[in-house]
Amino acid sequence: MLRYLRNITIPAAFITKSAGDALKELVTKTPSGQEEVIVVMDWTDALPKADKVEWEFWTNSNDQCGAVCDVQKEFIKEFVPVARELEKNWTRFTPHYIVWVCPRVYRKSEECQSQCIHQGRYCTPDPDGDLQNGYSGRDVVQENLRQLCVFKLASEAGQSYRWWEYVTKFGEECTMAGNKYNSECAEKVFRELSVDSWSSVAALNSCIGNIDEDEENSIMQAEMASQRGGGDTGEVFILPTIRINNGQYRGKLAYAEVLQAICAGFSYGAEPSVCVQEDTCREGSQPDTDCKSRTDGKTRCKRTISGYDCVCGEGYVSSDNGKCVKLNQCTASEATLDPACTCERCACQDLPGAASYKCLSNLADECATSNHAGCWHKDYKVNGKTKTYSACQDNVKEYKKNAALGRDLTNTPLHVCQCPNCFTSFATANGIECVPKCDLASCDEDTGVCNAEGGTGGLAAWAVLLIVGFAASVLAAVGFGVYKYRIRSQMHSEIRAIMSQYMPLENEGTQDDSFRETSATSNS
Repeated sequence: MLRYLRNITIPAAFITKSAGDALKELVTKTPSGQEEVIVVMDWTDALPKADKVEWEFWTNSNDQCGAVCDVQKEFIKEFVPVARELEKNWTRFTPHYIVWVCPRVYRKSEECQSQCIHQGRYCTPDPDGDLQNGYSGRDVVQENLRQLCVFKLASEAGQSYRWWEYVTKFGEECTMAGNKYNSECAEKVFRELSVDSWSSVAALNSCIGNIDEDEENSIMQAEMASQRGGGDTGEVFILPTIRINNGQYRGKLAYAEVLQAICAGFSYGAEPSVCVQEDTCREGSQPDTDCKSRTDGKTRCKRTISGYDCVCGEGYVSSDNGKCVKLNQCTASEATLDPACTCERCACQDLPGAASYKCLSNLADECATSNHAGCWHKDYKVNGKTKTYSACQDNVKEYKKNAALGRDLTNTPLHVCQCPNCFTSFATANGIECVPKCDLASCDEDTGVCNAEGGTGGLAAWAVLLIVGFAASVLAAVGFGVYKYRIRSQMHSEIRAIMSQYMPLENEGTQDDSFRETSATSNS
C-alpha cells in the first residue's frame, strides 16, 4: 500500500473502485494512436447548494514561502475581476489568516516577542527562519491584521472587493525582497485605493489598534475561532485553503477551477451569468483555434471574465519580458524524466515542439566489440605482459550532451578513433595508424610523457617535490654561508680600522720594535 501512497500528489481525488475499474477498462480498449482518455472533475454534486454562496479563502501576507506564495498571489490577481462580479449580491466572501500562538509561559520570551503581537497572543512563524535578521513573524502577523481591517472597512462601505485590489497591489509593490514590506508602503497603497473616500488611513490604523498592548484583539480572536471550526466544519491548518458553503474545496488554486467550484455551490437555476456563460476556450472554438495557431509559444487559450487570453502553452514558460520560452525537459532541473532517458547508456533527446523529448536507450558501447569499431588496435608486450592498445574512444558523453540540446545526432558518433597518449598518429588509406613514441614501459599513459631512464613512466609527484625541496634547501644553505662570510669579513675590517687608531696592532708593533732596536745600536 505504501508503494502506491507515495505516488499520490496534491491535488488528488478518491473515486469508487467500480468507477476506477470502468476507467481502466476504457483505457485498455482505446486503440493505440488514438486520443487519450480525458477525465473531468465535476463539482456539481460535490458541494452543498445555496442561493447565495458563502466562501472563505485562507491565505497569508508572507511572500517568502516559495511556490506556495507565488501561486496565492497569482490566483488573487487573476480573481479580482471575478470577485467584483460575484460580490454583486451573489456571494458572501470572507478572507482569513491562520494564527499561531505562543504558550502562555513563554509569551515574555525574546522569541515570542519577535514573532507575535499583543504580548504573544497572535503569532506567525518567522518568514525566512532567521530570528535575528530580516523580517520577523511579528511583521507578517501585523500585515495580516491590517488586511483583515481593509476587508472590514471595505465591507462596511459596501465595496468588499477592495480587499482583492489592496492585496494584489500590496503584493506587487511592498515585497520583502524589495525591503518595502512595512507600514509605510501599506498605507501608501491604501491611500491610492481610497481616493474616492470610501475610507481613510486613520480609520485603518484605528481598526488595527495598539499591537503592543497586553489585551485581546476582537478581530484576531474571531480568526482563531474560525480556524478551529466546529460542527461539520473542520479545522484549518494548511495554506492555502478554500471553504465553499462550509465544505472544503480540494482542487487546484487557479481561476477557472475555483470559479467552477463556487458555481457548483449555487442552487440549480440560481447561478450568476459568470457561471453560465459559454466556455470561450472550449475545444474547437475560434479562440482555441487562434491560440493553437500561434508560433510564439502562447498556444493555450485561457478564459477570462472579459473573454480570453492566449498564454504560454504546455512545455513553455513565461520569461521576464513576457515572452514564452520553450522548456527543455532534458535539461530542466524540475523535469521528471523516464528512467529510460537517464541510465548510463541512455540519452534524452530534446525534440522540436512543446514539451517533446525522446528517450534513446541501450546506446551501444561500440569500442567494446572485437574489432574495436574498426579503429586501429594492437597487442604489445609491456613489462613481460601482453596489453591491447586501441584508438577507439567511447563518445557517449558528447552524444548525450548533443541529444539533450536537440542537435542533429547524425554527425555525433558513439565512438571516435584517436590514438592513445603514448602513441603518435599517422594517416593511412584505411584511417589512422598508431606508433609508440618510446618504450611503452617507460611512458606515462595518463600524460603521454616518456621517461628516458625507463620504469613506470616518470617520477611520482612526491619524488619530484622531494627533489625540488632538497635542491632549494641546499641553495639556501650555500647562500646563507656566503652571506655570513661576507658579513664577518666586513666587520673584521672595520674593527681593525677602529682599533688601529688607539693601539698598535700585532704586525704594526713588530715593525716599531725593530725600529727601536736599530736606533739603540746606532747610538751605542
